[in-house]
Amino acid sequence: MFAYLNTSRRRPVEAIRTLHEAWFQKFPKVAQKDLLARFRSPKDETHLAAFFELYMCELLNCMRMKLQVHPALKSGKSTRPDFPVLDEAGSALCFLEIITAARPQKTIAGNKRFKMLLDSLSKTHSPNFYLDITHDGVPETPVPAASLRKKLEKWLADIDPEERSSLMTSKGFEGMPRYPWKHDGLNLTIVPIPKSVESRGVVEGRAIGSLMPYSMSLVTCATDIKKALTRKANYYGSLDLPLILAINNLTGDFGRHEHNMEALFGQEAVNIRRRADGSSEPRHERLPKGAWRGPNGIRMKRVSAAIIVCGLNSFNVHSRQPIIYHHPCPERSISQETWPLTHYIPADNEMVPLQGMAIAELLSLPPGFPPEDD
Repeated sequence: MFAYLNTSRRRPVEAIRTLHEAWFQKFPKVAQKDLLARFRSPKDETHLAAFFELYMCELLNCMRMKLQVHPALKSGKSTRPDFPVLDEAGSALCFLEIITAARPQKTIAGNKRFKMLLDSLSKTHSPNFYLDITHDGVPETPVPAASLRKKLEKWLADIDPEERSSLMTSKGFEGMPRYPWKHDGLNLTIVPIPKSVESRGVVEGRAIGSLMPYSMSLVTCATDIKKALTRKANYYGSLDLPLILAINNLTGDFGRHEHNMEALFGQEAVNIRRRADGSSEPRHERLPKGAWRGPNGIRMKRVSAAIIVCGLNSFNVHSRQPIIYHHPCPERSISQETWPLTHYIPADNEMVPLQGMAIAELLSLPPGFPPEDD
């Protein structure tokens, strides 16, 4: 991932590089060397963890807060939170711990390669067909996308769209030819879907018409967030300031507020209670298996709040909104006015939303960032 960001001459990547450089100049200088080594790592997990630190530091800078790096604790423990957060006057506000809930290295890198392949296939010259792509697995090594696209274009050029359109009318999808392709763990089946007569001969937009996996997989966003919270909640013992855990859930391409709530308070369930007269009463509740709410009630009170963002990377900083969830019964609370993010605040046994600034505005990103390719 870093190698691509560091070498690509595409216009959006050049804009992202410039943004990273500007953020890095404001990162605490005593920690720049360490961050730089991890940011340049060939391991995507390590790179993304360093990127999230860089992002969080910039986010806090935009909220007019100052940072220190790895402070010594009054408790004398050798373990230390990543950053104490200071206000403009230098007064300590809280400790911030930055966490990446990551997929296995192989999956992160493979998904990146697969997305790059799709970007290439979307530019396939296909005036008479849309491409229906079914896929399974992820590539373990770089994909020869240009070679595949060239072969695919030659194959498509020999198919008669009128003949295939008639076969599709009579036999349906099964009447279409298939182009199978494999590469180091990735399996593709590409089927050409004839365009309407009016659209034939016109090349515009993406060539890919539909994309489907061979099989489904579980969305584990809530589980990954809960594990990250549990790992760090009591790591530093009792602190003299509020503790905020910032989590980038890399498994969260499909993540949303409901997954965050499940991680914090437990999975939603319906409890049906039978009455003596045979009738029943359904009651919506949460199973007591969340990070903050367990079988014995509210727990992890040393954590004041969690900032959760799903699937954040260099290409979507303008759209992935971090959300701050306040612990319902913390040892030390934080002021919501200090953090112009979207908040969820406990009130009457519910978490009530308070809308914050859009992330692109908060980070002062220019309109249309990142720019499109020329």
